[in-house]
Amino acid sequence: MSCLITMSQKELHRLELIQKIRDGRLTVVEAAERLDLSRSQVHRLLQAL
Repeated sequence: MSCLITMSQKELHRLELIQKIRDGRLTVVEAAERLDLSRSQVHRLLQAL
């Protein structure tokens, strides 16, 4: 059984950056700047994923 998940470009970009943080290729601070979010918000996104 396959499942299709649709995402907006903004959500997809956010997911890519979160994955880069988890892979160690990007810091939370860098991601926060790119996403125009606070560090706390980025940490919450990491926890949610």
